[in-house]
Amino acid sequence: MEKISTTVPDATASVIPLPPADVVYHKGSYTPEKDALSDIPGLRYALDLFLASHMVESENFCKEMDPAR
Repeated sequence: MEKISTTVPDATASVIPLPPADVVYHKGSYTPEKDALSDIPGLRYALDLFLASHMVESENFCKEMDPAR
């Protein structure tokens, strides 16, 4: 008879993904008409972190990418 494992994976052991390679940090002036679309990968990454209950990591990423907020 085969033994069945009854252990449950630890939900707190989730892995935080690395930011996508195409995240852009805007140095200098920012123009929404020119730069808004380049913000989407970073915003999606921050939102994915937040929705995966990594609120602190999401906030730190946002602060790192835009210190002046």
